[in-house]
Amino acid sequence: MTQTRDRILGAIRAGLGSPPAPLQDIADEAAALLAESELIRPGLGQRDLVETFAEHFISQMLGGTLETIPTLDALPETVRRGGAGPAARCGASAGC
Repeated sequence: MTQTRDRILGAIRAGLGSPPAPLQDIADEAAALLAESELIRPGLGQRDLVETFAEHFISQMLGGTLETIPTLDALPETVRRGGAGPAARCGASAGC
């Protein structure tokens, strides 16, 4: 039992690699990444965020399906009949 435990812990330690960097170095690197993301993130302009998400969700790259439902109460039936299921979204007129 002890050999197994030692072997498992040894594998975990080996997988961890070197000790983590100092916290300030990590914070500095994170700040630099955030600054860069503003330079490369595509602008959405005045586009509706829900519509933009839906457009990307059903894109060829993700291959998702999306169905607009009138209310959240319609979700169980949508799932039962094989609709979009969790990807269904509640219509704006339903207030959800």
